[in-house]
Amino acid sequence: KGISAGLVLAVVIALLMGASSSGAWIRWGTPLVAGLFLALTGVLLVWDLKRPDRFHYLITKGNPGSWL
Repeated sequence: KGISAGLVLAVVIALLMGASSSGAWIRWGTPLVAGLFLALTGVLLVWDLKRPDRFHYLITKGNPGSWL
């Protein structure tokens, strides 16, 4: 997640400082690389679970008692 967020933030800062937004890297590369790292984060999360078959419960069922 951190790499994805950092990449997007770096591109936004570059655009604010005057970089051209017409380049292929800005238009296609940034979202693809950020999405790839987000997907990798999800895969590593599922792989690390003791019961990967219950992964969807992490997304669909909240825990109101958790400080997270």
